[in-house]
Amino acid sequence: MTVVKTWKKSRLAKEIFQPGGMAVRVAIARAEASLESLHDRCQEVIDATLAELEATYCVGSSAPAARDFGNLYRVASRIIDAAICMPGSEIDKAANALCDLADRSEESGVWDQECVDVHIQVLKLLRTGGDTLTNVQRQRMVAGLKQATSRRLGDR
Repeated sequence: MTVVKTWKKSRLAKEIFQPGGMAVRVAIARAEASLESLHDRCQEVIDATLAELEATYCVGSSAPAARDFGNLYRVASRIIDAAICMPGSEIDKAANALCDLADRSEESGVWDQECVDVHIQVLKLLRTGGDTLTNVQRQRMVAGLKQATSRRLGDR
């Protein structure tokens, strides 16, 4: 049996191809303005999520979720969503690395507290001091997180 899928075109897609429709540069400018209006709120979400990660998962945490891989993944993924307003900060990629750590930890059944702590501390550093780092330095930090996960939990 064949399944037919139809895709609904977005309003933007329709406008771009209409005579007198929206120019691409105008659409991009509007999108950037919309993101800029969300910037402060996104930073608040990232800050609150980092505080939650630290309180729940870092050394000294006594919260019941302290070894809940699924919750760690869910909380870290909030940063990925909110980091849309901070392009080039690498916060989204560092949060993705933490999600990868949670996935791989769950697969192996191994909780590596040091690795979790390092991921969270790098996220905090990227958020609070990332603008003082070069793009290359931020990218190396994220690469280091991925490398730490691979070394500690093996390549899977």
